[in-house]
Amino acid sequence: MEHSKLTQHAEIQIFRIQGKTMSEAHRELVQIHGQNALSLSTVRWWFQKFAAGVRDFSVKKTGGRLTKVNDKKLDEIRALLAEDNTMCLRVISRRTGLSLRTVHNVLRNKLELKKRPAKWIPHLLTQDQKDRRLRMAQDLLRHFRHAPTLQDRVVTSNECWFWCYEPATKRNSSTWLRRNERRPHKPVKDRYVRKVMVVIFWDSRGVIFRQFVPAGQGVTKEVYLQMMRDLREAIRRRRQRFWARQNFWLHHDGAPAHRSDIVVNFLQATGTNILPHPPYSPDLAPSDFFLFARLKKNMRGLTFNNMDELRARVDFEIGQVAHWEFAHAIRDSWVKRLEKCVAHRGNYFET
Repeated sequence: MEHSKLTQHAEIQIFRIQGKTMSEAHRELVQIHGQNALSLSTVRWWFQKFAAGVRDFSVKKTGGRLTKVNDKKLDEIRALLAEDNTMCLRVISRRTGLSLRTVHNVLRNKLELKKRPAKWIPHLLTQDQKDRRLRMAQDLLRHFRHAPTLQDRVVTSNECWFWCYEPATKRNSSTWLRRNERRPHKPVKDRYVRKVMVVIFWDSRGVIFRQFVPAGQGVTKEVYLQMMRDLREAIRRRRQRFWARQNFWLHHDGAPAHRSDIVVNFLQATGTNILPHPPYSPDLAPSDFFLFARLKKNMRGLTFNNMDELRARVDFEIGQVAHWEFAHAIRDSWVKRLEKCVAHRGNYFET
């Protein structure tokens, strides 16, 4: 068997010199050696070695084989990670006397560890806040299960900033480059770049009402009260079934303007039903986890010369969201996130 492998290594070099591709060389080996032929990945490995100048056909492909490490060294690595679980491979290698390759193999294969970055979360929750998230998630799920059609009668909302320049993410701005080609540059977001705030009210069928907040003006209680009046008019025109029965439910967060006396009194006077929303919970708000992320996705990396261009693009992106995407976010994604919140006892969760 060993002699057969050495022969195939030599044949791979001959095929490479003849100008054959890796796949062609592999097919030739299969025709000659049948089921004993080397795999395509091994052929690829030898192509790379020969291209790098290796001439010894007896060099073995070690791949990810785990080097034997005694229990004392394993305990030493565990102790180092217990001391500092952010320690890099080079430090572990230097302090244990093991090679970088051996340390990497031990961590991945023996200890079954993988280094992952910390997840950004909106807020460090107190136990009381976790309990509130848990209770409200349970209440919403109970509402939805008791009345299956309730989700189609929910009008949810939130506000969001859109910028005249929003840098593309590192992944979205990645490009294929030659080995020595320099990476392209991209500017960070200027803290002084112009921006606009938009408040959007929507349901499982799409956007009902949206309003751009004038520059220099926040969403005060007076502004939000007028939005509530405009929302009711939009529902009367665009959701006549809701208006006829007056059975829609408003879902918004606990921002000060939303909780102000004049807004609460208006909602009570008009008989508007309110769905609760826990504080510090953008992961449970459909506008945050679905709509705003969806709108900004195609706007990253674009530059808008003025506010009119920016507003027009926001409206364009709103029009690009399909009806089924709104329905899926309300009926499926929202419920799954509420269930995960309950399963994690109010803690933030991985999506």
